[in-house]
Amino acid sequence: CPLQPTMTRAGGRSPLAPRRTLPATVVDDTVAAAAILLDKWHPDEDSFGSSLFLDSTPDEVDRLHGFSLSPQHAQVHKFSWEQVDAKIQSWLAGARVAFTSVFSAERELCDRVFVGDNEGVGDAVFGAIADDHATNILAVAEAAVGRSRRAPERLFRVLDVHDALTETILPAIVSAFGEKSEVTSRAATLVTTKVSEAVRSMVASFEAAIEKEPSKGTVPGGAVHPLTRYVMNYLSFLADYENALAHIYFYQQGVGAGGDQFTDTSSLASGSMASSSDLSSSSSSSPALSVWSNPIGWLVHVLLRKLDAKAGSYREPALSYLFLANNTHYVAKKVGGGTKLERVLGEEWAEAQRAKARGYVDVYVRAAWGSKVLRGGAVEEAVVQMVAMQEKWVAADDEMGEALRAAAKEAVVPMYRLFYRRQGAVARLTPGDVITMIDGLFGGRNAGAGDENVAAGGRRRPSQQQQQQQEVPVEIRNGKTRRQRVT
Repeated sequence: CPLQPTMTRAGGRSPLAPRRTLPATVVDDTVAAAAILLDKWHPDEDSFGSSLFLDSTPDEVDRLHGFSLSPQHAQVHKFSWEQVDAKIQSWLAGARVAFTSVFSAERELCDRVFVGDNEGVGDAVFGAIADDHATNILAVAEAAVGRSRRAPERLFRVLDVHDALTETILPAIVSAFGEKSEVTSRAATLVTTKVSEAVRSMVASFEAAIEKEPSKGTVPGGAVHPLTRYVMNYLSFLADYENALAHIYFYQQGVGAGGDQFTDTSSLASGSMASSSDLSSSSSSSPALSVWSNPIGWLVHVLLRKLDAKAGSYREPALSYLFLANNTHYVAKKVGGGTKLERVLGEEWAEAQRAKARGYVDVYVRAAWGSKVLRGGAVEEAVVQMVAMQEKWVAADDEMGEALRAAAKEAVVPMYRLFYRRQGAVARLTPGDVITMIDGLFGGRNAGAGDENVAAGGRRRPSQQQQQQQEVPVEIRNGKTRRQRVT
């Protein structure tokens, strides 16, 4: 939960970060030594801090990082991304402890040693000990984030840096160094400018990569496109950072609208700039949707727009709508079901996509079966042709396959029954045969059975069991039972 600052000093420091407890003997000895030195110290002397404190801060911080801080930020540009990524992971662990434990302990010692009129001396001593080392720590993150720009696959690591800064490090810096300190200012700039700009740049690069995907690059059988799978899986991971995205993009909106509240370090440090509910409140169905109001919703919008363009590359209209039905269904399932994406985009958005997928199924049925089967004519030949055409078409999953088969049977079978009643004597297929053939489509049961239903020379002869299932007595004439096939 967000940390709320409580100012306790004029310098703007607050007790946000957990403190490392100092042994009483250390404090007592240091206080006694400080009292002696302060009697002999002249304000123009700059060596007071180093004469009193052994200054173990550099060694402690270096130990936490596992490498020397001072040259690292200058060398990051020479590293491979794998090396940089490892450094960031080390930085995430070490920087948290450095600011919440090492620097806070130094701050506590200065506060307890230098009291009353000597408070300003304590601030100066702490600054002499800690400022440069804190700046070096932040410089490592600055250099590493700079290496990440315009590489969408690196976005998640940069968001890890953002979360570490806003949730732990920046509150600890405000507590130890003061809200108006140069270290706090640099940390706030790192969050609101460098990290945020890197995130926005990588999101823009990801959007551009979707846009650059060739619209003519289709997949066989109208299946779920690899682009759809990749983008939705990427966004599923991105949804883990919904709060960070809300901070970054609402901060940008605030700057554009002249919102000074977004530049306040206390707001940044407490995590109160924006929340995930702000992000999810921007529905992607809104006409005003943009990457600034909801980056995840916007990227889904860009994906769906690209899928529309790809659908137009299919020569067969029915296959085009099948492709849209499959891919929209996949998107809806990735978002729905209580997932983090649903929390970001909203349950209504997910339901709208499910309804959209059902609509594409209806259009597919009309395009695949309506022109030849549902309008009469050579119905039997049309059924055979349409089944043969769709034998290699695919469904996104079992749920979509069932929906496609059900919609096709609902549209075709009643019409074929009517045809069969009128011309059953010359028909090769019974209504049951048609049902079996449709049931074999999209990976359903009896797949491939349609090839056996039509003999080369004419009408298919049902087995005895099928005859018993399909024939029932309907009336008696002249003492004899007349039987008629029904389904």
